[in-house]
Amino acid sequence: MSQASVVSRRNLTLAAGTLAAQVIIYVLLIVLSRELGTSDYGELASVFTLVVIGTIPGLAYQLWVARYVARLRRTTPDAPLPATLVGFTLRLALACTVLTAVVVTALSPVLHTSTVPALVGVVLCVPAMVVVPALQGLLQGEDRIARLAAMFTIAALGRLLGGLGAMAVHQGPLSALVGQGVGMCVAAGVGVLLVDLPRDPARRGPTWWSVGRIVGAAGSIWVLANLDIVLARSVLPHHAAGLYSVGALIARAVQFAPQFLVVSTFTRFTDPAQARQALVRAGRQLLGIGGLAVVGAAVLGPLVIPVVFGRSYEELGHVAWAFAALGTFVALNQLLLSQRIAGQDERASVLVWGAAVVFTVGSFAVPGLTWVGLVALACGVNLALAATLAVRAARRPAVRTPAAAGRPVRSPRDP
Repeated sequence: MSQASVVSRRNLTLAAGTLAAQVIIYVLLIVLSRELGTSDYGELASVFTLVVIGTIPGLAYQLWVARYVARLRRTTPDAPLPATLVGFTLRLALACTVLTAVVVTALSPVLHTSTVPALVGVVLCVPAMVVVPALQGLLQGEDRIARLAAMFTIAALGRLLGGLGAMAVHQGPLSALVGQGVGMCVAAGVGVLLVDLPRDPARRGPTWWSVGRIVGAAGSIWVLANLDIVLARSVLPHHAAGLYSVGALIARAVQFAPQFLVVSTFTRFTDPAQARQALVRAGRQLLGIGGLAVVGAAVLGPLVIPVVFGRSYEELGHVAWAFAALGTFVALNQLLLSQRIAGQDERASVLVWGAAVVFTVGSFAVPGLTWVGLVALACGVNLALAATLAVRAARRPAVRTPAAAGRPVRSPRDP
């Protein structure tokens, strides 16, 4: 079988898994947005966004694990993985939970939300949302694509069943958060059964410093991608913030539609011989998907949005294409930054952090900012960032590994 056929099969398998996961999640979010209304849904979205931001170290840790495992498999294919991965994952989950709980408590007055239910949701959601990416990183680095696709779907099913089950018991904006946490904990337990847990007590595993570097890099794009919902809740009236939060669902859908490209190409990004070609190919496919999404949102948005989300979101339909464009730009930035991280160019994340600062300052500085103006500002910042990262990728090739330089490899470097 040719390499192109193998890549296509990998992409199709991951696309099926990620698409199924996104459909499941959006069924949940559509039901919640209709049941809760604009104000209550805005409260749920803002708190859950803080949860997502709090678990960014876990999402970044997935890249560390995938990069470590991929390099280990290229040098010593049969070597067992370090057992310290398990202990480090649990410590990271605890640290993220404590930090998120502190942030949610501090920001509860600003977000106009109830502290105690929010903290219960944090305690349930955050640990699972760190463990699940770690499991996905193991599968990603091992190139076990079918199980990785299944893991995406299982995690989404946990959120759906838990969230809807909690809403059936108690109608409240944060009940769904607590229910999703329960569902994610169950999904994490199932995920453990899909992986071969690390068992080598001697091999070197992750350190806080090595993981911290990649958390600072990968975390930047997740902060930028989720910052707009928190800012919308802070700078806009509640109704406008609710409109923006639902519009952000369109952006997230378009952002995650080509997620399979980012995941499936990451291991090739770690190989200097394949990195640039893989980036060009994945970038073209991503922009093609995003372009179709923008056109589709422009044509169908005014018709579909009121039907799916309700008449109270009708005005959003005419701006749906802008949220689709935002999702495309964020997805492109995620792909570009992933290629930099895989090539050990974590310093590229300084550009992303700078974009996040510009976006935050601009959101508060623009007088009379509307929800339409906020999405326009987000699009402008992300487009400028994409251009900057693309130039950096063209000028700075991936870091060469010792094997690429013709030197013998004893063990993979700490990524």
